[in-house]
Amino acid sequence: MRVDRAKLDALKPRIAVTRTRLAAKIGTSTSVVSSPKQLGNLLFKQWGMPVHSFTASGTASTAKDALMWIEYNLRMAGNIEAADRMKLVLQLKNFSTVESKYVKTMYEALDHTGDGYIYGAPKIFGTYTGRYTYSNSTKKVHKTGIALHQMPRKATYIRELLLPPPGHKLIELDASGQESRLMALRSGDENMLEIFRNGMNFHAMSGTAIIGMPYPTFMELLKTDKMVYEYRQRGKLLNLAANFRIGAKSFSEQAFVKYEEFIDIATSNHMLSVFKRQYPGVPAYWTNVIRQSKEAGYTEEFGGRRYKLSSWNEKSWVTESAALMFPIQGAGASMKNIAVHEIASKFDDVHFVLDLHDANFSIAPVDVAEERFKQMNETLDKIDYSKYWRHPVTIPLPYEGGFGDNFGDVK
Repeated sequence: MRVDRAKLDALKPRIAVTRTRLAAKIGTSTSVVSSPKQLGNLLFKQWGMPVHSFTASGTASTAKDALMWIEYNLRMAGNIEAADRMKLVLQLKNFSTVESKYVKTMYEALDHTGDGYIYGAPKIFGTYTGRYTYSNSTKKVHKTGIALHQMPRKATYIRELLLPPPGHKLIELDASGQESRLMALRSGDENMLEIFRNGMNFHAMSGTAIIGMPYPTFMELLKTDKMVYEYRQRGKLLNLAANFRIGAKSFSEQAFVKYEEFIDIATSNHMLSVFKRQYPGVPAYWTNVIRQSKEAGYTEEFGGRRYKLSSWNEKSWVTESAALMFPIQGAGASMKNIAVHEIASKFDDVHFVLDLHDANFSIAPVDVAEERFKQMNETLDKIDYSKYWRHPVTIPLPYEGGFGDNFGDVK
């Protein structure tokens, strides 16, 4: 990807000013979050914050996730002042990470490549599911790019630094509701399948079940009623988390840590109960897949790719989770590879550049970008997955997206 050097140069001092302001609010220096020892001393010795977990060496962890768990537990306990203080620390830590992991690394990569571009090295099987990951260096010697797959979703100020080559636009095609649609196919849950067959809003449908409101009324109020919109968002959180078997406490924690949504345990229990009643085929899928995987010694995705499973006794929960996730997330990775193949075989002037989460990004000449986006979207929506998979596909697996002038402006 090409880098907007002018914006990068302007961003560097802005981040520095933000870090200084946050540090002043906290009453410490900007460097404290870069040193686990100094940060641990501030949090646990000076402030007396509770410890969530420990590192391999036995010291209290100051990793981002550990600090988010601490903030969550403080809010659950009603200690809002301490929780707000921890949130400021996390903000300072996030900006420090952005500066070191993205801004600094971009400069190092640009100095090395010398052509105004950065090259995140893809690892085709970077995860056991088959999803791509990206390295920021070549053989851990020269910085050539950034870890694109770790880029914060909301960090548009980083994303907008990445540009297509001159004379081109960036095209994004994102598999819509991918994991939920694949779960509907794999579990065979009739309620889920019916929602997708009829083109209904899956997250809104789960929201209606949580709040107990008829679907037509919910959809009518969705654009104007803030409370209804919030329940649609809760329906989305529920659909993303509940597919792979989760308890109320873990759901509450993950909603906060991953999505910054505070949901108490009682509400989490209610939401998970609603999900199981609404989609009974999903809990049945959990039982069947775990039993089949134990018997076979592996789990399998739609295309026949298998993942060997072991440690059923010592780490049974971890192994069971892998057994449940691989068929869905592995099929999702397969979908993206199929999409790249279909596009490459039909469009000579479109070039794949990267894969991120559930989306593929390509470049096309400016004068044909809009037309190619529509053609590519239509091509992907019409893929005959029976050519690639052993499992029947009875619902649409659509794509959505857009095109734009930078990575943060794809609409």
